[in-house]
Amino acid sequence: DKMVAETLNLNDSQHQPLVQQTNEQLIQSISDENHLNERQHVAFSIVAMQFLAMIEEINEAKRNPTPQQKLNKVAPLRMFMTGPGGTGKTHVMNALKILMTYYNCGHCIRFLAPTGTAASLIDGSTIHSGLGIKIAPRRRGKSNRNPGDDNEDISIILSVKKREELRSDWKDAMIVCVDEVSMMDETLMCDFNYTMQCARESTDWFGGITIIFSGDFCQYPPVRGPALYAPIKSSTSQSTQEIKKRIGRIAWKKVDTVVEFEEQMRMAGDPEYAGAVKRLRERVCTQEDVNLFNTRVIKSDTYPEGVDMSKEHNNATVIVKTNLVRHVLNNHKARCEHQGKSELVICAARDVVVDGTQLSNEIRQGILHTNVTSSDFEKALPGFIPLFVGMPVVFKGSNLSTDLKVTNGSQGIVRHIYSEPDDFGNTIATCVIVEFPA
Repeated sequence: DKMVAETLNLNDSQHQPLVQQTNEQLIQSISDENHLNERQHVAFSIVAMQFLAMIEEINEAKRNPTPQQKLNKVAPLRMFMTGPGGTGKTHVMNALKILMTYYNCGHCIRFLAPTGTAASLIDGSTIHSGLGIKIAPRRRGKSNRNPGDDNEDISIILSVKKREELRSDWKDAMIVCVDEVSMMDETLMCDFNYTMQCARESTDWFGGITIIFSGDFCQYPPVRGPALYAPIKSSTSQSTQEIKKRIGRIAWKKVDTVVEFEEQMRMAGDPEYAGAVKRLRERVCTQEDVNLFNTRVIKSDTYPEGVDMSKEHNNATVIVKTNLVRHVLNNHKARCEHQGKSELVICAARDVVVDGTQLSNEIRQGILHTNVTSSDFEKALPGFIPLFVGMPVVFKGSNLSTDLKVTNGSQGIVRHIYSEPDDFGNTIATCVIVEFPA
């Protein structure tokens, strides 16, 4: 149920540091080279000593081999690095990978995250793709039951073949880093724990492997299920979903080492803004903070002293309240930005009726000009989208490739537009080539 020494298939030169130093000297050297602050150094030292203890255990097993020897002397570390964004949690993970590379174990650390965007930022995989988790929702039966009423609503599908692939992929893993843990709900934590147990063929929590979680619970909670800090309700049903919530909550409580980061690194050059963001995170904003944030409000008829987006801030990201405002701003910006670059192409949606009925031009135009930005039109797209070559766009959809950083929310640039007219003279985009910069 634990990783055996033979699994790593080492030769005599492996698992030895490239530079002969004591453990403490090596840890301090890497810490200095990566400019870790005090809290970062503490977190790095804890994980580094854990890794070095595992290395010593492996080397001891090689020096004194015994039949069917198991590596189970070093208890797994379950640590949580927390703090606001920009305090260097990911920086510590990178320093750890450098240390492991010194021992030819750079491939033995795995990086996971709940979403494709978060995974791409750490050069990792999503939890679902990295562990082969496939969630299979069951539809309502004849009884028209509600999801969660019994144990047939959701299941983790792991075929025999998938289990073998999972164990093969994860046999060398020594440390797993899970970023943005605040986005994980209790059911996903349950699935993560169960799949890690399958991958490592162990009934220990998380398969007995060292796990490093990082994230900030002051950020938004998970979209679907209860957050990991949500207590277990005393009076709940015995459905699979409720049981999974309980297991996920218990698994999270197995974390026994916490390091909180406070020093802001990303905004070190702007202490005023860093302080305002810190107080916003803690919900203790002052009037001065409110005034500072209000200096970034866009100029409008009701706020004429706001920021003029047509000047030096024209490439800034804009946060809006409604889809309608977003749609209007994007249309206006596209019409302004294309000038002097390329032709603006107003692409209409290609609407079809499921039963094959042909739409009249009157109905077609009515659909194209319908305001679909309200909540009454779930997942509906606007009737027209302006495009031009060189236009910056955001990819919205399922993650195409976390390795190539083409995930939901990735920013790209339109490079070519293929179009054709429909029966009513509207321009239809048949294909748009988008470049996603590395």
